[in-house]
Amino acid sequence: MEITVIQIPEKKQPPKRQFSTVVYFWVLLLYLEILFHILMFGFSLTLIYPILFSLFLGEILGILCRLFPKRINQILMIALTLFFCALFCAEIIYKEVFSTYFLLFGVLSIAGQAMDFMNIVIQAMITCLGYLVLLFFVPAGVGIYATVKACATSAYRKISHILLALLSAVVLYLLMLLAIFAGGRGIGSAYELYYNSLSVDDAIQVLGVDATTFLNGRNLLTGRSSSSSIYEESGDDLSLETVEEEPEETIDTSPNILDIDFDKIIEDSGDDKDVKRLCEYIEGKDGTNKNEYTGMFEGYNVIWLTAEGFSGYCMSPEFTPTLWKMASEGFVFEHYYSPEYYGSTTGGEWSNLTGTVPNNGNYVSMSRSGREGLDMLFTAGRQSVRLGYHTTGWHNNTYNYYYRDVDFPNMGYEWFGSGQGYDPIINEDTGKPYWPQSDVELIKQSFPNYVDEEPFMTYYMTVSGHMDYTWGGNAMSGKNEEAVREYAEENGLDYEEKTPAYLAANKELDLAMEELLNDLEDAGIADRTVIVMACDHVPYDDMEVLDDLAGKKLGFTQRYKNALFIYSPSMEEPVVVDKYCCSIDILPTVSNLMGWDYDSRMLVGQDALSDSEQFVMFPNLSFISGKAIYNAEKDSVKNLTSEKVDDDYIQPMKEKAQNWFTISDLLFSTDFFKYVDDQMPEVSEETQQRILELRPDLEEEVEETEEETEEETEEESAEKDKE
Repeated sequence: MEITVIQIPEKKQPPKRQFSTVVYFWVLLLYLEILFHILMFGFSLTLIYPILFSLFLGEILGILCRLFPKRINQILMIALTLFFCALFCAEIIYKEVFSTYFLLFGVLSIAGQAMDFMNIVIQAMITCLGYLVLLFFVPAGVGIYATVKACATSAYRKISHILLALLSAVVLYLLMLLAIFAGGRGIGSAYELYYNSLSVDDAIQVLGVDATTFLNGRNLLTGRSSSSSIYEESGDDLSLETVEEEPEETIDTSPNILDIDFDKIIEDSGDDKDVKRLCEYIEGKDGTNKNEYTGMFEGYNVIWLTAEGFSGYCMSPEFTPTLWKMASEGFVFEHYYSPEYYGSTTGGEWSNLTGTVPNNGNYVSMSRSGREGLDMLFTAGRQSVRLGYHTTGWHNNTYNYYYRDVDFPNMGYEWFGSGQGYDPIINEDTGKPYWPQSDVELIKQSFPNYVDEEPFMTYYMTVSGHMDYTWGGNAMSGKNEEAVREYAEENGLDYEEKTPAYLAANKELDLAMEELLNDLEDAGIADRTVIVMACDHVPYDDMEVLDDLAGKKLGFTQRYKNALFIYSPSMEEPVVVDKYCCSIDILPTVSNLMGWDYDSRMLVGQDALSDSEQFVMFPNLSFISGKAIYNAEKDSVKNLTSEKVDDDYIQPMKEKAQNWFTISDLLFSTDFFKYVDDQMPEVSEETQQRILELRPDLEEEVEETEEETEEETEEESAEKDKE
């Protein structure tokens, strides 16, 4: 019997379903953007922009991860996943430390030096641990699993698949642009942020982290300025209405401007469109007027300091008597603010020294100015060199930190710091330099260098007030701990943990100023020296310290209220300045006091002693004017006078704030001052004589030199006659 074996075909297993790489990156980027936005800003309709950009970017990344062999695609996917998760976490940490966000390509050049303070970064990571788990560990873990197990990572087999995917990306990009156009073109709009002004905080809130990073990279590659549109400003006086006395006839109240041929500047620039727009803008401004204080310190020695992490809330007549004396017996600025501009210390130095706003994220303004050798015409260093001053700069930290060894010589200073002319104090127990170094020691080492070199201009970047504020983590806090404890006990003060250490660190600055004033007095030159000092930034990582010192929870603007010192022992009585001003007003104010040749139209800041309108601008385009405080984050207005302001007043002020960023950026992205430099007036003999008249000994030396030169000339003439 024949048996027939019937073979039953095996049942085919259904194919394993796999997600495409495009879908994977859509999910990843949408998760990161939406969660980040809700955590940091809450829910808002502006989420539409980061959502649309995430879809576009996800399409591009998905295509990229299907172009290579499977193994390479998987490695690339994992690397991109970790990168984007880390980027969002870095924004969280940076915001926690610096109270602002960052642009990736703007901080890369200084990232290595910033990492010197890893203990502060680690503290911020611990504080934000919950956010980091949600934004890094969860998506990274899921992403790695999905890459290996659930995503189709084999290479595309047909070119048509790639073209179809690229077409989808183009459609998504156009949808995003359509949404941007539909959202309007006002200040702070998605359109303005995408096409004109890349304000880092506003861009991240409105456009999202990925789009902001994309724009940052685009600007870097194209060399495009982060700002372009200049708004037409109203010529109306928007300051507080005050009744001013008629100026005496002897007071020159003409505008502080130079005789500039703007047509020549345009011609010299090769008709550069940005230079042309700057010329049109500047030529259309009136400039600030001279006043009774113009030339008050003409020919004086200048000592200019940027005080690390200083806030006026730490001053008191008992604990910081020298700082209190300087703040109350010189020019008394009752409404001075030090906004937290981009770049923390270098941003603060930039605003203090240049009278302009540092670039908001695309690059670090100070470092760029030195590397590119930009013309820093109106800075105090260049003005001093022009007048023949002995001009030096000092820092009691590493001399090339933040590239100061390049930046400050570019501004005219002979530069000194630890490793180049300054010897740091060494901790005998560890054999390493103390951190931070002593400001008192900085004065002691530097003063002999310039005391006999009148007239002199000396700049200091101090460091004793640097975070972090703990007894063990800050050598200057430890040094002055006993003084703080005695002060707190005598006055019944019960401070929080970090506040006493912050006070102790700033006590060193007070002692340094005491040392400086005593040295000037002993040398007999105090009455012909003016001291200018302002902070680089408030203690942004420890804002609770300011609340503790103020005895209340400070509001958005009040935390940046600070002290500006312009003081000379020659002043017989203080001058009270009841006017809102800020860090970018320092240079034009000092320029007027020194009687320097400068053009007030070419500095964004204004002479705080002039009759110019009052204006203080913060990085997120909030502002204080003579009539109101505008909070851009809340879109709220607080009146400062009985006069109620409306949008007809606020809108021009918003445009003025935006212009401050734009003009500041264009002045240096075009290297505008190199065109002005050629038209600067010669230093007059009258100016040279007034400088000499302050110093009889120096004048005698000059006369002796002139007599010797005349004798040598007569002898040479006699020899020629004999021949």
